[in-house]
Amino acid sequence: SFCKIFEGAIFIARKLDLEYLWLDSLFIIPDDEEDRRRESALMSMVYGNSYFNIAAAGASEGTQGCF
Repeated sequence: SFCKIFEGAIFIARKLDLEYLWLDSLFIIPDDEEDRRRESALMSMVYGNSYFNIAAAGASEGTQGCF
């Protein structure tokens, strides 16, 4: 089971029939400074080549979701 934010993003991606979904918090290890630096350097490419971005900016924790 995913947190509500991930579930919301997956729901949106499926509704739009998108093939790929990037969830940065799943792919960047927050406590590993080297990993964060390496992955952060790629973020402009990831977001710059994306179809659209979802930001659950109103959620203070994963249990609140996208909606």
